Parts: sequence; structure tokens; C-alpha cells
Amino acid sequence: MEKNLLIKGEALQASVVSALAAEQFLNEHYQFRRNQLNGKVEFSTKSPDGQASDYSPLTQEALFRKPEEGEHVKSMNTSELLGVIQDKYPTVPDTMSTRVRLGQAMKLLEYDSTSRGHTSYYKAVPLKAA
Repeated sequence: MEKNLLIKGEALQASVVSALAAEQFLNEHYQFRRNQLNGKVEFSTKSPDGQASDYSPLTQEALFRKPEEGEHVKSMNTSELLGVIQDKYPTVPDTMSTRVRLGQAMKLLEYDSTSRGHTSYYKAVPLKAA
């Protein structure tokens, strides 16, 4: 019984660590504020000197989706996933830290993955920009 509780505690701790890593990434690269007129959260990207650019409404726009049952997709590593993200958001830096956090987010979101040569490849379908 105690071992079962320990495993659940470790899983919970891993989820908390992943969530904190995602929060740290967002705070490093984005600045958030609440629009006083409509109450919605807006964000801006931070420049290297820490200054915020123009604010945009925060949307829940996804750049990837999980493949449907039986759908054939090409697995992508975090560098390839980051390339898709940078097509839409060019200010996102291509650093080892960004790739690690992206991998943590994909794992937290339970995307299927395989590991080849110490690199994880995730089964994600890029969504086309409108």
C-alpha cells in the first residue's frame, strides 16, 4: 500500500515540475496583462532587453493536434516542432532550453513518442495557419 502511494506521489511531483517549467518558460519569453476594458488576458513577446512589444489578445490557438486513430503521421523531434512554432512566432528562441521545455510540454500533454538515439520523436500533426 505504501509503495502505491509513493508512485502516485512521484507522478504528481513530476506533473508539478513540468507545469512549473512551462510557467518559467512563459515568464521568460512573454509578458502578460489583463485588459481592463474587456477582462481578457493579453500577451506580448519580450525582446532580448526585457521590454514588451505590442500586446495581442491571448488565444487558445493550437499549432499541433494528436493524430486520430489509424492516422499515419511523421514523427518529429523537438527541433522540428520548434520550426513549426517559429513559422508562426518567429521571436521564440531556438535554444536547448526551449527544446527541452517543448519536450516536457509534449510529454505533459501525453503525445505519443518514440525514442531513437537519445532523441524523442513525437507524433503530432501540425495545424495549417489560416
